[in-house]
Amino acid sequence: METIRKMMKDSISEVFEKMFFVFLEEDEDGPVNCDVEAAIDFSSILSGQMKMFFDRELLRTMTRNMLNLDDDDDLSKETLLDCAREAINMVCGNFLTKIDVSDKFTLSIPRCMDVDASHSFFGDAEHRMILVSESGKLGLMIDLTPAG
Repeated sequence: METIRKMMKDSISEVFEKMFFVFLEEDEDGPVNCDVEAAIDFSSILSGQMKMFFDRELLRTMTRNMLNLDDDDDLSKETLLDCAREAINMVCGNFLTKIDVSDKFTLSIPRCMDVDASHSFFGDAEHRMILVSESGKLGLMIDLTPAG
């Protein structure tokens, strides 16, 4: 379990620091005020699903940083959702290479949706974490099932 947790943390840190210039630290003390949920499914030696739960301000910061935009530039809802889909695709791919670099995983097309504060963030997921940056919080969960 700690190995999976470390791979989750390493994957999200590598992607968020390099692609979005956002630095995240674990924060198990507080809730995530989730505005957007992104999800992707995968299969191979393991099958499962990864979900990320973004607060809107964090997602705005990520999008502006990725697209090199100023704070006063307008961001459409679709642009924000595209950034969330790209983030989960990159984090999941990074995570899966840490599980087995030699195996090829099949990934679904990332999906996104707006959610409200009453949304259940993690359900019964065994592997989950909350991370925080200067811009806001992020929830991450992964469900894993051995193939076969």
